[in-house]
Amino acid sequence: ATRGDGTTGDDITTNLKTIRAIPLQLSGKNPPRLLEARGEVYIKVADFQKLNVEREKAGELLFQNPRNTAAGSLKQLDPNLVAQRPLNAVFYAVAAAESVKFKRQSEVLEALKAFGLPTHRHWWICKDIEEVIKRAEELQKLEAELPFEIDGAVVKVNDLAQWERLGATAKAPRFAIAYKYSHEQAQTKLN
Repeated sequence: ATRGDGTTGDDITTNLKTIRAIPLQLSGKNPPRLLEARGEVYIKVADFQKLNVEREKAGELLFQNPRNTAAGSLKQLDPNLVAQRPLNAVFYAVAAAESVKFKRQSEVLEALKAFGLPTHRHWWICKDIEEVIKRAEELQKLEAELPFEIDGAVVKVNDLAQWERLGATAKAPRFAIAYKYSHEQAQTKLN
């Protein structure tokens, strides 16, 4: 399902099945019978540029950016059209799992990978805020080498028991924060 309005999302199961990066069955030792994994669908920059070249040759309107194109692709009613788009996925969280218990976010990432789901290869366990800042800056330096666009880093508490204690506001969890890179920030003047 998509995030939708925060309460109700769109059922995109059929469209997700067309993404080659997402296995139709979990792998590894004793995968859970039920796994609700959270992730993001994206398009690599090179694939996006190639897609727009093809659209231009066909006389079609060009897509504006990879992120919106990926999100819009998932909402298409025709899965055959979705299958033609160069979509990829990365998973980063588990909302529900049967027969598997996790104590740490790092265990979640390792398990998702073991189950055959793609995860981001750049993540670290940091011992203090200075290391968090260092790693966020390191990721920003890697940005040009990544095949997809990023606008920052996500910093999360590793201990999942703390997630429950910290809770969430109406809009965001208190156990995670987005560290946005300065070149992705802008100011708006309200008249």
